[in-house]
Amino acid sequence: MITQGHESWKATVISADRFLMNQKNSRLFPFTWVILALGLIIFPITSHAGDGDDLVKAASTGNLSRVLALIEEGVDVDLKNNNGTTALIASIDEGHEEIVHALLDKGANVDQAKNGVTALIMASSLGQETIVQALLTKGAQVNLKDDFGGTALKYARTLKIKKLLKAAGGKENERIPDDEVKRCRYGADHMIQFAKQSLSEPTSRPERIEKRRKLVEDWSSRLEQGENPCSVYMDIQKAATTF
Repeated sequence: MITQGHESWKATVISADRFLMNQKNSRLFPFTWVILALGLIIFPITSHAGDGDDLVKAASTGNLSRVLALIEEGVDVDLKNNNGTTALIASIDEGHEEIVHALLDKGANVDQAKNGVTALIMASSLGQETIVQALLTKGAQVNLKDDFGGTALKYARTLKIKKLLKAAGGKENERIPDDEVKRCRYGADHMIQFAKQSLSEPTSRPERIEKRRKLVEDWSSRLEQGENPCSVYMDIQKAATTF
């Protein structure tokens, strides 16, 4: 079942998408799909049927016993939910180390990705040192790139992670062209505006509103402090993977 709020957001996003598509020489076309993806962040589908959804939900909420039970029942460890998210990606995003280890031990694909963001890139950018080590131990390809050519080393949040990645042969990505940075900033600004509009959605639960508010504040603050807009853009993509 999809919430009324989700339908309202979907209608808003579709209207915005049509507007951008109709703009002559608009440079926003590459970002319309990301705006649509933002709908997954702000108005997640509240209930699904299917083992993929059950496994991802158990992983994202830290329910190890449920994760193991579902796998024991025969659920594919790499099965995706309706949003294309896997249990490994969900558990990394939430920082559930025990579940990450369990999934890897059960044969989860160590190089899986969502929206161009690999499991290793996600863990590296979130500063999850233990998880980065676990992924590398299981054979994660250290130099896989996201949609902007960035590697896990490019987004490493801690010195220890940088050392781990370099020891595994990690390389920095090439410099992102200025025009690409401008497109990232333009798209990020527009996505943040859409997100701000959702804060007044009357059908959403208070805890969901608070989570959106924190996301918006974080994205906005990082842009104001001069962080590379493409890094912020990538984090918005990451956020879309588990909702």
